[in-house]
Amino acid sequence: MGELTAVAVKAALANPGTYQDGDGLVLRVDKRGGAYWLMRIQRDGKR
Repeated sequence: MGELTAVAVKAALANPGTYQDGDGLVLRVDKRGGAYWLMRIQRDGKR
């Protein structure tokens, strides 16, 4: 877990896209520069 470093996150904020950190944690950056973290979890094989 924790594939994205602080430097990588700072660089990602300049480029829109989806960046996976591992174990279901995702950083999404939109075209206008807004960013948010998303946590995808599963229980009994269901999201």
